[in-house]
Amino acid sequence: MSLANAFSGGVFLSLAFGHLLPHAIDELTSLHHGGSGQALPLGLSPATCACCMAAAGYLMVFLVERIVFDTENILQEVDQFLWSLGNTLLILIITKHG
Repeated sequence: MSLANAFSGGVFLSLAFGHLLPHAIDELTSLHHGGSGQALPLGLSPATCACCMAAAGYLMVFLVERIVFDTENILQEVDQFLWSLGNTLLILIITKHG
């Protein structure tokens, strides 16, 4: 049931952001060709720039979510790495001095 809820939430969010993307492209086009004449980053077209900004925003939220909610697993992996590193160093010290 929770998988279906997550899927339906993702569908609604993708529809909402998909609906906003043409408006962002229009706004960037009017800024680019309008009175400001500002150049877009890397010489990208307004459509490409809008899609890249949308993807960057999604990835930023995704990475923050992974860092915040996956901290426990990361700490466990670091702890296991340090434990195995300590054991390896201990074995090396014993074999050199023993």
